Amino acid sequence: MLTLLLFILLFLSGLALIIGFIKPKWIVLWDTPEKRTRKKVFVYFGLTISGSAILLIGLGFAWIISAMILFLFLGCIALISLFVGLIAPTKIVILGKQTRKGVLLQYSGLLVLILVGLGVIVGVGMADEEIDERVLSGEYAGERQGEIKHGEGKIANSSTSYEGSWANDQRNGFGTEVVDLGLAVNYKYEGNWKDDRKHGQGTETGKILWIDVIYEGEYKNGLRDGYGKYIDRKGNIYQGEWKDDLPYGEGEMILTNGEKYVGQVNGWTRHGYGKATLKDGTVMEGEWVDNELVE
Repeated sequence: MLTLLLFILLFLSGLALIIGFIKPKWIVLWDTPEKRTRKKVFVYFGLTISGSAILLIGLGFAWIISAMILFLFLGCIALISLFVGLIAPTKIVILGKQTRKGVLLQYSGLLVLILVGLGVIVGVGMADEEIDERVLSGEYAGERQGEIKHGEGKIANSSTSYEGSWANDQRNGFGTEVVDLGLAVNYKYEGNWKDDRKHGQGTETGKILWIDVIYEGEYKNGLRDGYGKYIDRKGNIYQGEWKDDLPYGEGEMILTNGEKYVGQVNGWTRHGYGKATLKDGTVMEGEWVDNELVE
């Protein structure tokens, strides 16, 4: 019902926006005739359309993507307001006196908060995978044991699907999960599961906004753990040991700039004993601390 209401609101707002740009006096009825401008039509109905679209994305796909879009939208508004305010500060709403200094302080501070919020959301979206409630709420077709999912089966909804083995109503055994959220997220995991989490050998490929992911290797309780190979969006390669979703232990880094490192790593840094070979053939071997070779 809520989705239907949002679609109706989106349609009516779009219609009002089109009519309002042609004849603003027909739409902004709550203002006096001289104040019924195209600018007000755009502000009122443009924001309504944007808000409805963001809510629909959250309802139909994933709230994490909806939140990302919301913060990006707010960031664009804040950035435009900052530029306009530096040129004509009296045209922008701020707290206190409308000066360029006030606009700069308030809107640059707002931009920082928005960027921090966006960073937190992206971090949460790529952090330790929790049980995927979206796929568990889809339609299931497959084998059962009594009322619970057990055996081979497929579950899917508008954005996510899983096909493979089940045990005790959870993903257990070999299976494939696919998440398709259009341009924002495309993701696929094919491998072993235990109690609804990636566990054992698997291959993960996908794209989250601008971040490409290719990983083939071992998992433990939903995290990359054991031996695995990772290729980033630039083609840089890490293959070696992992712990708690990060490179840790012995590994090899092969970079697209021609450099190569073989040795101990901690996170994404060279840390411990290792050997680096630079593009020009220079060899740097010994103890490393936070990517720096120490004597």
